[in-house]
Amino acid sequence: LVDKDGVVFAVFVGRPAGGESWQALFAELDQLLKQFRSSMSLKCEDHRRGTYATISTGYSFGGGRTVPMNIARSPRRHAALRKLCSHPVLQRLVGFARSAFTFYMPKLYKKYVDCIMSLEKRDPTLQRPFECSPFPAASFNFPPHTVTYEHVDAENLADGICIVYAGGCFDYRAGGHLLLRQLGIAVEFPPTTLAIIPSASILHGNVNTQPGEERWSFTQYAAGDLFRYEGCGFR
Repeated sequence: LVDKDGVVFAVFVGRPAGGESWQALFAELDQLLKQFRSSMSLKCEDHRRGTYATISTGYSFGGGRTVPMNIARSPRRHAALRKLCSHPVLQRLVGFARSAFTFYMPKLYKKYVDCIMSLEKRDPTLQRPFECSPFPAASFNFPPHTVTYEHVDAENLADGICIVYAGGCFDYRAGGHLLLRQLGIAVEFPPTTLAIIPSASILHGNVNTQPGEERWSFTQYAAGDLFRYEGCGFR
């Protein structure tokens, strides 16, 4: 999708061309997420984005934090999240998303890299979920039923983007569409595919899936306050 000046602001990337093993990666990740949810006793809760179990990791700013800080987790959950993020399956998904980001939005990608590297140089205790990615935070939205309400992620960088992977087993022609209401469009969002959207500036959500189907998602993003803090001389 491009604006009136031809600037790319959203991309429905899909999956790697010729990636025959891509489906198998998502099947493995599906099992990893189910095992993680069970071992961490994560419950389905009704929150601003929907009714499903979710957990985030990485670092952020705002929401009561006076400086950029790692998202607080118990030692057990922190160790489990680090192990999950280091898994080769997720490393490959993150690498593909990074390549798409650099290809379609190189200037914005550089903005993320410059800010994140500056913050981490100042405070080496900050831990990104994935060293190969410029996003300081990620969320896992667990099966069996991740369908988001329409919302805007106003805390994220206003001119930034959000990496969104869809997973599970559902008929993407009958449900799970990505809604971008302000643009008047609903886009088929098949499992195992990637979308890059401006989550802070455009209302977005999902069409419900059919009874008995499973859907989950994996997202990466950055808080806007991190960029303001770094841009104002770490104040």
